[in-house]
Amino acid sequence: MNRQGKGSLSCALAFLLATGWAVAQTINITGSVVDSTTSTGIPGALVKLAEFPQITTTTVANGAFSLTGVPVEIATPQNVSGAGGVIRVQGNMLTIFGVVGAARVTVDIFTGNGRHVFHADRALSPRGSAQFYPRWKKSGNYYAKVRLDGKEYTVAIAREGQTMFSPGSATASALRKSAAAYNLQVTASGYIAKSVAMPAITGSAGVIKLMAASAQMGVWVNVTPSPIVLDSSIQDNYGAQDVVVDPQRPSDLYAFTCHQGVWKSIDYGVNWTGPINTGANGSKLASGKQWMAAISNTSPASPPTLYTANGASGDMGIWKSTDGGVSWTQYQTFPSTLSQDVYSIDMDPNDVDHLVVGFHERAGIAESTDGGKTWKDVTGNISTGTSWYVSFINTGDPATTRTTWIASPQAGDVGTNRTTDGGAHWTRVESVEHEHGQWQVYQPGGGVVFIAGVNGTQGNGVYRSNDYGVSWTHVGLTRAEEIVVGTPTHLYATEAWPCGPTCTIPTNFEVAPMPGTTGWSDVPTPTAMTYGAKRMTVTFDGNHHIIVAGCWNAGFWRYIEP
Repeated sequence: MNRQGKGSLSCALAFLLATGWAVAQTINITGSVVDSTTSTGIPGALVKLAEFPQITTTTVANGAFSLTGVPVEIATPQNVSGAGGVIRVQGNMLTIFGVVGAARVTVDIFTGNGRHVFHADRALSPRGSAQFYPRWKKSGNYYAKVRLDGKEYTVAIAREGQTMFSPGSATASALRKSAAAYNLQVTASGYIAKSVAMPAITGSAGVIKLMAASAQMGVWVNVTPSPIVLDSSIQDNYGAQDVVVDPQRPSDLYAFTCHQGVWKSIDYGVNWTGPINTGANGSKLASGKQWMAAISNTSPASPPTLYTANGASGDMGIWKSTDGGVSWTQYQTFPSTLSQDVYSIDMDPNDVDHLVVGFHERAGIAESTDGGKTWKDVTGNISTGTSWYVSFINTGDPATTRTTWIASPQAGDVGTNRTTDGGAHWTRVESVEHEHGQWQVYQPGGGVVFIAGVNGTQGNGVYRSNDYGVSWTHVGLTRAEEIVVGTPTHLYATEAWPCGPTCTIPTNFEVAPMPGTTGWSDVPTPTAMTYGAKRMTVTFDGNHHIIVAGCWNAGFWRYIEP
């Protein structure tokens, strides 16, 4: 085992100081938070930094605040036993070596203000080393989080040279602020959350105006970013697709489009930036239609893992990002019995590498257990039907959840099917099917599952199961529906399908109180919302549940639950 002593640690500190490291500057941001209508101060509003959420403050009686703190503290953990090592940076290559007693290493690199720029997870060689090629500038301050078999080390690293990390010791070094801006996140009870960019480490954020949530609650608001083109008369442009939320950061949402890449919001879907797919293979991803997406994140210190399908393009298949949608890897290893034109994706709630997919206008379902690298045909006895949407049924037991799925084809005569053995055998459990374009299952827990569609045994609409999808009862209004989502208090359903540039589809937006057995009612939607949702996601800003939907050529829309 390579253990560094006090002398080595002193040398490391001297090296850091000699190469430009210094005590971190202190953040000092002032401002005030007021009601956008009355201009009166909002006391008790929470102000924090998106990059460093541990730095927080609340406003005083007149809405004023002063946010102070040190942006990044660099220290190796104390009282840790296990492997240590050395980080060496030469040009664009970062090498970790001298590690004994660990099998794998995970490296995340951040700029001085906490922006994540690199992630990799790799097996160590027999000599305890691994090489990485981060994408970074030739100057600037960086720090790395290194994880070795569950033990985490946070160390400052120089753009050229060596930095040692070892168990049982701690440094006092910290980073300077880099040039990139901070993002203030401001929330207050009864108000819509807001994100504000700060260009400097110190200074005034000015007057931050929050809108009372009551002004927008219970109505759909168009939040489509202006650069996104929604004209479906342009060949193959079906506009807005899936929206997903980072499980670790409820403010961070990712939106997918046809031919216009991936977009990101850090303020619960109010504002969007993009396309963010600017890294490796990003331009290839933007060449197609991102039919569907899945997201997972198990650590607040890491970016989410994202999957999408790049349909009807020259770069089809499953695409995966491990750096929050910037860089992407393409997989096209489906069996010859299936297609490359993936249409639907679902992820095992207990395993980010376990996926099931269906294919565009084709029969067939496939499964991957290695994050999309390889696939097997699990169509089984449902070899008819096309454009299957398949979803895991969360049984509460990871072992049975792995093999329990429900699937619906595009409207025909095949119906909704269920498997408990990973696709070896399928059983038809309802005649409900989705219309062209979308299907979304909602599972509040306890064996309850909601689906929606057409051609059901009890008519079109929403169906509810109490036994993990074995039997079904019609509960919603009797009309076409495709999508069901929910919050702790309400259920929501809507209808849509991509019918072309000259038509509109009634959204059929309906709502019911939990548990959804009765009380479904129609809720009007704006005239401009000419399609219901392709996909909806639900997030929570600390005060209200918020639904954000991709609505085909009607764009992206946002709804705050009353």
